[in-house]
Amino acid sequence: TLGKTYTNIGEYDHAKDHLEIALRLNEKVYGKESENVAVNLYDLALYYHWVGDFRNADSLYNLSLSIFRKTLREPTRDLALTLNGCALIQSDWGNYTEAVKQFEEALNIIDIKFGKKDDDYASIMNNLAITTHSLNDLDKAEKYYLEAQKIFIEILGEKRTEVASTYNNLAFIYLDKNDYQRAEENFIKSYNLKLELKGNDHPDVGLALNNLGTVQFKIKNYKEAKEYFNKAVIQLNKTLPDVHAWLAISYYWLGKTFIELKDFKNAGLNLGNCLHIRKKVFPEGNYLIYVTEGELGINYYYQNNFSDAEKLLLSAYNGNKTAEGGTINNTKRFAEYLLKVYEKKNDSEKVQSYKTIVENLSQK
Repeated sequence: TLGKTYTNIGEYDHAKDHLEIALRLNEKVYGKESENVAVNLYDLALYYHWVGDFRNADSLYNLSLSIFRKTLREPTRDLALTLNGCALIQSDWGNYTEAVKQFEEALNIIDIKFGKKDDDYASIMNNLAITTHSLNDLDKAEKYYLEAQKIFIEILGEKRTEVASTYNNLAFIYLDKNDYQRAEENFIKSYNLKLELKGNDHPDVGLALNNLGTVQFKIKNYKEAKEYFNKAVIQLNKTLPDVHAWLAISYYWLGKTFIELKDFKNAGLNLGNCLHIRKKVFPEGNYLIYVTEGELGINYYYQNNFSDAEKLLLSAYNGNKTAEGGTINNTKRFAEYLLKVYEKKNDSEKVQSYKTIVENLSQK
């Protein structure tokens, strides 16, 4: 319990020791393949998930799930939460189809055992919405977010971090629908709630600052966007490890912002930091790696480093085409910059080839 508390409040250094002690004690008392140990493994997986060690988190979630499936006579809340954890990792890695299956199984368990008016049901619904959003089904994702938000407010009240998460996630829907006013309104609600409930130094607050910066970026207010992203990096560095997926997000947006501000040196530094983290955190072939390579390639293009630009843009273009989570818009963007690179290199054959590719992608 103490380890879980430290994890929830962001004091990760204290959390791990307590969680590992609890695991060892329960292994001695109940055996390694017991329900109690499965719960401890889930708690430890949650810790690794929070600190951005997705590989250890995935391994522990799945070990917990395996033990639950062997030992439980009927599905329980703990099984549903473990499925939710497994699904979150799959979603983070871009394996959306598998994530949806696990979220839906978890929702079904909670619904049958406890009903839909349940905070865990709402949390899993919120997570399913994130994955649905990643699959570009904006209307269905919005519906899921609103359903989760309604349940949270009804049973927990307005001033809850869970409600803050739904405001944050709805904001991304509106961002993708180009409704920037509603996006900003929801990001502000999320930020204010997180700041009030979690305090200034919590990583959730740092991520909320980053998200406010994305609105400013989208409306081309790059100087204000840069301020938000810089504040986010400072906040996140206070409590998170150097190699964490959330830090990569802020480095990524800072890099894109510096490109727009024509500060290509700082753009390269931040995109390089982002790529380093994403290669550490995500498995090979993850679309976020390709997206980062593409932006770094674009930055090299603006520095007239066409050799490195070509290398990275080719990797990004080819990878994004096949990776789950890759979008046509990004594939087209990278193809357009490859066309620019080959125009600079006077490679007429490849210029013609990529003109055709861009034209075909524009029709999709």
